[in-house]
Amino acid sequence: MQILIEHMALDISSQAVGLDDFRLHLFLTWFNARSSQVKNSTGTDGQTGQPIQMEVKVLREARPDESLKNGLRTWFESLPMPDLLFEYHFIVDEIAWWSDLSPQRLTIVLRSEVGQ
Repeated sequence: MQILIEHMALDISSQAVGLDDFRLHLFLTWFNARSSQVKNSTGTDGQTGQPIQMEVKVLREARPDESLKNGLRTWFESLPMPDLLFEYHFIVDEIAWWSDLSPQRLTIVLRSEVGQ
């Protein structure tokens, strides 16, 4: 289980830190909300995931991938296996979505964030 979690955390962190600052900030905003949402829902075995809160400023320090990887590892360890696998794929898909988002659509997203 630990090897699987380590691989998942490494994969996600290396993909996420490849995003530019705007996309990374928006992804982390989404991810922080997602981890809190998962924490508040109870798994079938009674466990709840622990939310993590990551900031772009922290991730842009000397070892940004390590900061995110450590947070992900802790969060993943708190999830039951079915939730762990689902969240991994969900997060990878979200990173791909932010990465593939056209500059025009990103501008629309940024404007909607500022307008809130």
